[in-house]
Amino acid sequence: MTSGNQKQPMIGVIASKRLGNAVKRNRAKRLVRELYRKNKELFPRNANTVIIPRKGIFLKSFIELENTFKDAIAKASIKL
Repeated sequence: MTSGNQKQPMIGVIASKRLGNAVKRNRAKRLVRELYRKNKELFPRNANTVIIPRKGIFLKSFIELENTFKDAIAKASIKL
């Protein structure tokens, strides 16, 4: 919920069939949502972000994914 003029950052996750079957697509979306939940404070307040996971998401550990995610958000925040 938002209070007043403060907007919460929002994400959208797009997992296409190229990623794999429904089980793999749902797992990728769950991973991305968990990464977002744990690192929500890194996003600018009014950011709407679309994340498209790639097949490599299944090859890395969660800690490696989190580090990559943090780096990507830091780079994207600089461009805003």
